Amino acid sequence: MAAAETKNIYTVRLLGTPEVLVNNRPVAFPYKKVEGLFYYLCVEKRIMRSAAISILWTDCDETSARKNLRDALYHIKRIIAPDFVLSEGNSVLYL
Repeated sequence: MAAAETKNIYTVRLLGTPEVLVNNRPVAFPYKKVEGLFYYLCVEKRIMRSAAISILWTDCDETSARKNLRDALYHIKRIIAPDFVLSEGNSVLYL
């Protein structure tokens, strides 16, 4: 008999104090830019990597900004779900 696959329940509230719940448990993001990227994706559903870099890491050189974006995506995937944020080639991120 195959094991039953469980589905996670995601709740994102952006009005008032933003809140993210996975299976009714609060999610804590490690830093604000990870949280900002997550909320941006929740609202817009997709973003160009270059746009994410220019919005969130304007004070960094391109190499550092790309590393920061990869790190932020790693945290989102680790905290929320591995397949929550997907990429289309190397240029577009989407939910």
